[in-house]
Amino acid sequence: MKIVRYSARWCNPCHMLTPHLKAFGSLHPDIPIEDVDADTPAGEKLQQEYSLMALPTVLFLDEKGRRLASMVGMPDGKPATVLEAKLCEAQKKDAANRGVGVGAAGAVGATPALGKKKPAKKKRKAVRRAAFVATPRRPAR
Repeated sequence: MKIVRYSARWCNPCHMLTPHLKAFGSLHPDIPIEDVDADTPAGEKLQQEYSLMALPTVLFLDEKGRRLASMVGMPDGKPATVLEAKLCEAQKKDAANRGVGVGAAGAVGATPALGKKKPAKKKRKAVRRAAFVATPRRPAR
């Protein structure tokens, strides 16, 4: 697995994401992080291949170059938490593609994947539809 950051020199959110991505890279030294500038031919090729529409975009790719997960834009709150969640999602998809189980902490194990369970159906939330009635303003006294 590898991480590709699609960004540009003129993009302020890209610059804001840089320290978070560097800290993330120091926590996971086994996962290479590649920077691709959007204004280069390599960036244009990446944009066309993965239909990228926003900056910054962080792609989590497997060995064959398939997208496992992605993070678009600068997340609100803590970017490190979002990056960890996307890494966990990518590891699960990568393990499922290779037929390997994933542990609770997101670490890839050597246990074979068991029979797949059907995803639970999402319950629809009841939406309250209130009638909106415009009332005229009262004159000031």
